[in-house]
Amino acid sequence: MQKPLEGIKVVELGIVLAAPYCALLLSDLGADVIKVESPEGDETRRYLPFVKGSEFSSFSAAINRSKRSISLDLKKPEAVEAYLKLCEGADVVLENFRPGVSDRLGVGPEAVKAVNPDVVYCAISGFGHKGPRSGDAAMDFFIQAFSGQMSMIGHEDGPPARIGGPMMDITASLHGALGVVASLFKHGRTGAGSLVQTSLLEGQIASLCYMWPAMQATGQPPGRMGRGHPNFCPYQTFEAKDTDIAIACLNDRMFRNLAKTIGQPELADDPNFATNAKRVENRPETEAIVKAYVSQRTAEEVAAALRENGVPATPVNTLDRVRADPQVEALGGMLTINQPDVGEIELAHQAIWFDGERAEAEGPAPKLGEHSREILREAGYTEAAIDSLWKIKAFIET
Repeated sequence: MQKPLEGIKVVELGIVLAAPYCALLLSDLGADVIKVESPEGDETRRYLPFVKGSEFSSFSAAINRSKRSISLDLKKPEAVEAYLKLCEGADVVLENFRPGVSDRLGVGPEAVKAVNPDVVYCAISGFGHKGPRSGDAAMDFFIQAFSGQMSMIGHEDGPPARIGGPMMDITASLHGALGVVASLFKHGRTGAGSLVQTSLLEGQIASLCYMWPAMQATGQPPGRMGRGHPNFCPYQTFEAKDTDIAIACLNDRMFRNLAKTIGQPELADDPNFATNAKRVENRPETEAIVKAYVSQRTAEEVAAALRENGVPATPVNTLDRVRADPQVEALGGMLTINQPDVGEIELAHQAIWFDGERAEAEGPAPKLGEHSREILREAGYTEAAIDSLWKIKAFIET
């Protein structure tokens, strides 16, 4: 299939996750992504765990597949010149440094736009491009705490908890990719470039969309939600005989079906449980009724019975169970990449289908500087000029 972004060249000056994951999304959609790294390489190359039997980071394998790598020492003027030369032919430039860092290196938006006025430049930061905290360092865990997300994770009588996945980075990456694609669409109509800016903090403020008016309505910020949800009941996890199960009873129709499933259909007409508002008001009693049913059965038994009656329910799966689930298998299972010198690595598929097919890049992650000479040639450098850069260690290759 022809991928939507075929013919688009992306220069990624990214570190760790936000810009690199944004670039991965664009790569999967067909873009040619050039990953620009320091001589030491993106620090994720050293992140644990390593693929078994190797010193190759599983993190790097997941985030950098199908990209090309060039390693430039941007402390050298010649490397800065080479970087800007790459940007001359780029449709998109991505970075996720703190605001001002790329400018100090001489490779920020103004420097790139001076050589390529029509470029789409996307800058992803931690706190945003302006304000008193804009220059502060930030990472996923830190923004989980700062944004308020962490205050809602964990049990009411316990400490706040961290979200398992790097959702602060991923949300910012998705917003960045959306901004890039929208800007490319605009460029197609007008020929004009764009400066796209987003941040981990703004991504989380946006993702908490309905929490803000809810806080206004109640006069209180939401607290830790434990197993459930403050506005729905039963909409939570329960302990079955073997493992936890999540039951998502979102409305009164579902509760009627739940009551029928547990053998107490009269609960649907009981004024204490007939409406969601009453079930929330009488949460301890509602939970006790469901708990009594669930605790005597396995999670699969409960889930099967509830799903048969139209109530969403599932055991709380671990990733190995998700990997083996027939539904995941039906969607293609995992993407297997043959990583040179390492072997086969299972990675996540792209989540979007086009006309019944996935648009995704299926190549391995590059070695540090693996494509340095190739990329410099494409940028217009002669072999002699490349050798000169090599002699002064403006770039490295592996």
